[in-house]
This record gives sequence, structure tokens and C-alpha cells, in this order.
Amino acid sequence: MSINIQPCKPGDAEDMIIAGEAAFADDDLNNAIFNPRNGTPEEVAEYRAWRIARSRQRQSGEGKFYFKAVDESNGRIVGYVGLFTPSVDIGAQQPSAARPACMNVEFEKATMERLDAVEKKWIGDRKDVWYVPSMCVHPEYQGQGIAKRLLQRGLEEVDKLGQDVLLEGTTAALKLYRSCGFELLEEVVLLDGRYTLGIMMRRSKGVASAA
Repeated sequence: MSINIQPCKPGDAEDMIIAGEAAFADDDLNNAIFNPRNGTPEEVAEYRAWRIARSRQRQSGEGKFYFKAVDESNGRIVGYVGLFTPSVDIGAQQPSAARPACMNVEFEKATMERLDAVEKKWIGDRKDVWYVPSMCVHPEYQGQGIAKRLLQRGLEEVDKLGQDVLLEGTTAALKLYRSCGFELLEEVVLLDGRYTLGIMMRRSKGVASAA
């Protein structure tokens, strides 16, 4: 099997979301916001449409780098990673349409505010820190080093400017992130202790030399 890492295109959003849905199907935090298994077909369709719109919004504009992993045998997008430069207003990266009624919006908002507060504590008013808003690999393709390849490709862009990058990582992904140079700053415990996210930072590797 040959996996090719490529820049994402505007038309990739739906296939990216399908891969993400599979990757996080059993993720307690995502399912606390909306669990497709408990939704009607109409709710599931509405939620997916909203997520596709959000993906397109996140990829549009300056200062955003998205890369996809493509199975060359069938053209399938099996994973992706996104990175925002410090110039991107993270809070503004939402589609114009309102969140679907099936979502637990209050829980999502409270969780995001809590994570933002922890990250603010660590970076303060710095304007030189990148952010990883999303990364996933379809379960059928996990364990093959694809996630690391995706992340390393994105980090190449960070290293061109010699800046730090921040992300929120699940417990299962901490080993991967550490292997890419991230260090754990703080753990945030959610869902009454059933779920933990690690706030992690990769310190500057310096400006890459010119080819």
C-alpha cells in the first residue's frame, strides 16, 4: 500500500470529514457533543453538513496549512492534519450556519472555554505560536505511521519560521506527539474524570536553512 501526503484542496472537505467521523466514532468527548449513533438520520445528515461547512471554513483564507494522506491504490483520503499560523483567529473558524440543534452546544462551549483558559495560561499574549486544530487517520489505516508523516509534513511549515506550535492531544496520541518533539504542559480532565486531554507544545526548531 502506498500512501501519499498532499496539500488539501477545497473539494476535499467531505471526504476529510468522513475519515474524521470514523477516527473519532468511539471518542467520548466528541460523542458528548453529538453521538451519531443516538441521532436520527436527519440529525446525522445535518451534523455532517455542518462539520463539512466548518472544514471548508477552516481551510479558507491565509495562514492555514492542511495536508491529506491519500491511498494511491484507490484515491481515498484516509487522514489529514491542519495547522494555523499565529495570524489566524481560531475563534472565528466557524461556518456561518448555526450549530445544529442536535449538538450539546452548552457543553461544547464550556469545554472550549476551559481549554482556551489553560492554553492562555501557558502562552499568554504571545503572537508567535502556531496551532493544530485537527488531525486524524481512519481506523483501517492506523498503526502504519501515517499520522506521524502527516504531522511532520505540517511541522515543516512551522520550522520555516522557527516558531512554537500548540495542540490538544488525547491520551492515546501522546506517544505520537512526543515522538514529533512535543512536550506535555498540562492535562485537562473532562467528563467527570473519564476523559483527559493533554495541552502540548513543540518548541522552536529554528529557521530551516535555504535549499
